[in-house]
Amino acid sequence: MHFYGSSSLQPVLPPLQRHKESWLDNLCLVTVYKFAK
Repeated sequence: MHFYGSSSLQPVLPPLQRHKESWLDNLCLVTVYKFAK
């Protein structure tokens, strides 16, 4: 699982498409994104 900081919120869309199969990563990304917002 990867944790992205507020400064790394912009390049979050490409990784999401890359880890399309890794739903766990996607879930983590969404959680971090919502928490950072």
